[in-house]
Amino acid sequence: MAIGFGVKTMFVTIIASFFLIIMGLLYFMFTLWIVKVGASFILPDLWKSGQISGSYMVIAAALISAGSMVASAMQRQ
Repeated sequence: MAIGFGVKTMFVTIIASFFLIIMGLLYFMFTLWIVKVGASFILPDLWKSGQISGSYMVIAAALISAGSMVASAMQRQ
């Protein structure tokens, strides 16, 4: 009885972890798209000349994503 419960719990944990990873990646890609579009609207001259590096956009999206995840984890219920 306890072994079946443990296997079932492990299976649910693996499935939940998989979905959390996928949702985190989707959220990061959406945030990266928002940063990219925002940079093209705010700094159109630098965007057209290619002076805005993609690595800065990735860092900005990572900081936004990490900040929102930490803030949501710290939210009181």
